[in-house]
Amino acid sequence: MEPLSLYQCGSQACPGGHRYGPAIRDHYLIHIVSRGRGRFEAAAGDFELEAGQGFLIVPGQVTVYTADIRQPWRYHWVGFSGSEAQNILNECGLSAQQPVFTLRDPERARRCLEELERRFESRANAFTLLSGLYGFFALLQEEEEAEAGSGSRILDTAVDYMRKNYSYPLSVEAVARRCGVDRSHLFRLFKQHLRSSPQQYLIDLRLKRAEELLRTTS
Repeated sequence: MEPLSLYQCGSQACPGGHRYGPAIRDHYLIHIVSRGRGRFEAAAGDFELEAGQGFLIVPGQVTVYTADIRQPWRYHWVGFSGSEAQNILNECGLSAQQPVFTLRDPERARRCLEELERRFESRANAFTLLSGLYGFFALLQEEEEAEAGSGSRILDTAVDYMRKNYSYPLSVEAVARRCGVDRSHLFRLFKQHLRSSPQQYLIDLRLKRAEELLRTTS
């Protein structure tokens, strides 16, 4: 098997309610949503997506994706395979367990895939196609590194706020507001970096303080 090979790429403006699947692929497939909304269903869960987000389909997994009725999506896609494909995706922060992502610069990603599609349709040679595909992965990796840095700052703010305010009737929603993110994003950061939910982390802080008080005071 080659380290990496391009299968297909393209774009589509879907009519409202357009559905693809259930289907199983024998290669990897990444979609970038450039307009509208839709729903992606996979083993990792059901996800409501909008412009600026994307999703990964992995080989051998049943998936369904459906355009929103009122605001159907337009997306660009690229299909690929190869012995290094999984390692490359790992570097980009994508997997079957984490198939959905949000782009900080979706316009740049769209232009990248449009250029790759132009090369594909013009029957460019394999090296030219692979250079475009690697360029797309480089963009995704940059996005992942930027997100990791941003996530680290958010996590530090959340943990600091919890440690200073755990003795008050503090809620996870209040912590998320303090960090400027929604509760689901905060949950993902805690699970990814601390292997705990924000709620459990807050409970553990309170229990450790209670234990300390029981040991050191009357």
